[in-house]
Amino acid sequence: MRDNLKTLATDDERREWLNYSYHFLGHCVYIMDEGKMFNHSETNYNVHSEEQGDCFASRDIQENEELLENYSTFEHPRWYYDLCDEYSSPHHYYDKTMVDHGQ
Repeated sequence: MRDNLKTLATDDERREWLNYSYHFLGHCVYIMDEGKMFNHSETNYNVHSEEQGDCFASRDIQENEELLENYSTFEHPRWYYDLCDEYSSPHHYYDKTMVDHGQ
């Protein structure tokens, strides 16, 4: 991941890349599709990710309703937080008590 960040021209690009990436099953995943349209909610989410990485609606979604997923269920390796801190990329939606979850 660090090597990929070095290929980007500015810290703003690096922050954006970190904002749209996450750690899953031991891999760094960069979101390039409609997943960028999901937002975070710990209680009122309507999208769920399975262990294979597939997403599905957890209930009927109404027209114009915001797509919400619980980001705190993702993996939280310490090195990811360190990179976010290094580039001042927000990671406020991750519960810091979950650091290293999934490793």
